[in-house]
Amino acid sequence: MPPHFAQPIRVPATSDPELKLIAMHAVSVEPRLGAQLMRALAEAAPLTGLQHVKRIRKVADCQSPMLHVLLCREKWTQQLAQDADQQQPTNAAQEAPSAALSDAGSSAKQPQLPPAVAEVVHQHELQTFLVQVPLHAPCKLEQLQEWSKHWPLSWRVPSTSQATAGLLTAAEVAAMHGHMAAAWKLAKSSSAAGGVANACLIVDPEQGTVVAQAADCTHVHPLQHAAMAAVAAAADWQCLTWPPGDAANGAEVAEECRLAAEVEGKRRRLDSCTDVRDVAAVRGTVTQQRLHGASASGGCVPAPAVPAVAAPAAVVLVDSDAAVQPCVASAGAPPEAPAALSQDSGSSDPGPRPYLCTGYDCYLVREPCAMCAMALVHSRVRRVVFCEPDAAHGALGGSFKLHAERSLNHHYQAACTLTNHVYGPCAPNQAASWCPRKYADNKGRYLWTDAFGVVNFLTLAAETGSVTWLEQAERLISAVHDTLGKTRDGSRRLGSATAEEPTRGGLRIGKVHDEGHPDGDGQYYHYLTKWAFALNRMSLVRGDPKYNRMAVQLMEAAHPHFVHGSGSSRLHMWWKVSIDMQRPLVASEGNLDPFDGLVTCRILQETAGDPRVLQREIADMEAMVANKYRRYISTDPLDLGEALWLAHWALPEQFAWALLVGKRSLAALEALWAEGYFRQAPQHRLAFREFGATLGLQVNSEAGAAWQPRVDQLHDLWAQQLFTRDADITPVMFCASLVPGAWSRTYGDKLRSSKLRRQLGIEEQ
Repeated sequence: MPPHFAQPIRVPATSDPELKLIAMHAVSVEPRLGAQLMRALAEAAPLTGLQHVKRIRKVADCQSPMLHVLLCREKWTQQLAQDADQQQPTNAAQEAPSAALSDAGSSAKQPQLPPAVAEVVHQHELQTFLVQVPLHAPCKLEQLQEWSKHWPLSWRVPSTSQATAGLLTAAEVAAMHGHMAAAWKLAKSSSAAGGVANACLIVDPEQGTVVAQAADCTHVHPLQHAAMAAVAAAADWQCLTWPPGDAANGAEVAEECRLAAEVEGKRRRLDSCTDVRDVAAVRGTVTQQRLHGASASGGCVPAPAVPAVAAPAAVVLVDSDAAVQPCVASAGAPPEAPAALSQDSGSSDPGPRPYLCTGYDCYLVREPCAMCAMALVHSRVRRVVFCEPDAAHGALGGSFKLHAERSLNHHYQAACTLTNHVYGPCAPNQAASWCPRKYADNKGRYLWTDAFGVVNFLTLAAETGSVTWLEQAERLISAVHDTLGKTRDGSRRLGSATAEEPTRGGLRIGKVHDEGHPDGDGQYYHYLTKWAFALNRMSLVRGDPKYNRMAVQLMEAAHPHFVHGSGSSRLHMWWKVSIDMQRPLVASEGNLDPFDGLVTCRILQETAGDPRVLQREIADMEAMVANKYRRYISTDPLDLGEALWLAHWALPEQFAWALLVGKRSLAALEALWAEGYFRQAPQHRLAFREFGATLGLQVNSEAGAAWQPRVDQLHDLWAQQLFTRDADITPVMFCASLVPGAWSRTYGDKLRSSKLRRQLGIEEQ
């Protein structure tokens, strides 16, 4: 019988931090002043970014006990600016050149302190000195004990319940137990035959079926690891299910299978043994049990989490965003043959061919080695589940963490999970009856959020090859047109809009309150441009011009009502107009509205392939941009990120404004970072505005590598607080920042590719 499995826990998608020390100003005070000084410093100089560091430590002096109190970083004005030139955090030698300082420090000569801190020091007539404190929080008890020798630190034991919260349903746990039991049984048979006790199952989680399975056979050939053989078996199964001669798959699939056959032939000649083989391949029913080897097999794409606790018969899950571990349980009997490979296991129509193992789960008895882990990464496996850690060779936490490599982490699972949380999950083949969930504050629909939602759906469709995401995007588009394209009571469409042309009257913002409220409903131009962009991206994926035509009609409808003095030299834009677009509600001009209009209309015109499309609108926007771009300035992260996003779309004739606006935006964000804006307490900031900045920084190539660790830092900060405020717009924009995809100009070729349409089962127009 298979063993019982322990409770699932997460495997971190970040490597354990190394000890790095930074220099900080400190003072020595008598215990009676400790509480008073703590209160003063809590307001004057909070330890932002160093919450793991205790502010006070007790010191046993030869005469009387004293307290050492931290004031602020030594480089409090320069540290963040220095990060711009370094891809890694500054170490002790860089941040504190005087390496000769002892832990107690030496007196600093007239140190430069923040004004509020200097006032506290002067008030109590204190003498400052420098100490070294750990820059990063410890992840393990051993790190806490070692690092606390430099300065006392705080640490909380990771909670297993927190690590697994929301990740697995009871049904998923039950299925996991059954598949792991099957892998365990297959591994046992491999061990009995003389191989390493390891096996691999590749499972389609939507159908609950095994598409390929393989056992270890490294005793026969050193490359016959279970995961490697299982991936090859899955490819063979695809060739049987979607034959090369099938017109729907075309020459591309035939070429893939031809190359695969060549590789297989070479492998067989190299093996020159009959033990490495397909066990069964009869009339389309294939039980691919390629005997595989090494002390591991399997791998996957990343996820953040809590350190995995190695335990006998533990099941470790590593998925695209969160790696889980062990489940408690009895397991069902393993399937004798992969159900997905049986002629009787499903409908006669297998649907569109998946890309490699996209969306599949991988079950392994032992933690995968680097070779197997990379094979599964390249195969786009969704999640890896394993029982037995391998401290010597394991690539998912045992020896090192392949899934902690950012270059391999596409964050797809996180985006999928959050998107389902906001809009509601959609079962395969049920998109026709799926309706996007209404927002928590009863807005129903909100145009800005849903524009991001549509583009996110399209990105997930392109990355996973799942048509369900595409169908959800279409359903969301219809819901927006049927809600925000109508009056607030839903009785009629806006303006001259019809069911066939739903954007002719513009689209409401979707505010909770009516127009008379200070934060009431109406129409925003920059919301309309975002929606037009989303429609355009759908047009690229579908190859259907109707969506781009809707976007063009939206821009045509909005232009005369938002742009005042069209065709003249005194052009001006209203920022907000009434629901019927008959009067301005806010007469001032949005900082980026002309830029939004110019870039969006250019994109729509290019897709239409007709220079006459939106010709007047583009001319007006060009005139306003030419008159405005030299004066561009902002301190709002969302505005600055939007400017970077717009600039990266610029055509050659637009480079003048794009270069200047992009340069100023980067400089402004750099200043915000250096001044500590992004170190303020989260309750004083808005996450979605910062995601606007991180999105722009990622798609604009001028941002440079220095910003990537900062983007990661902001992602990590807000990942734990996505639903504390603005619980709809925040997670949706977080997904866009995690996986920019269709928001990037360079992604357009992928969206319009014939290969993607074949994967999604879209007929060419």
